[in-house]
Amino acid sequence: MSSARAETGVMQFGDDWPGYFIRGDNVIHIRFVLKGLSDDPPEGIGVLEWAQFRAALEDMTRCLHNDNPEQKLKDWKDVVAGVE
Repeated sequence: MSSARAETGVMQFGDDWPGYFIRGDNVIHIRFVLKGLSDDPPEGIGVLEWAQFRAALEDMTRCLHNDNPEQKLKDWKDVVAGVE
């Protein structure tokens, strides 16, 4: 990886499960779309899945306000080899 910043997409740390990272500048638009879907659960969506969706939406909202991220990480260039 040679990008000077972490881009939105799949990331994996060591042998942990891969996850999906959304940059703050991308989360604004994604949250806007998802917020429109969040009034009532779609048919066939279980309580647990709906709760996880709502929690993710709340986390995205916190990103918009920069409310003290729970996991503040080092700068991207400090953790990825070959990035200047």
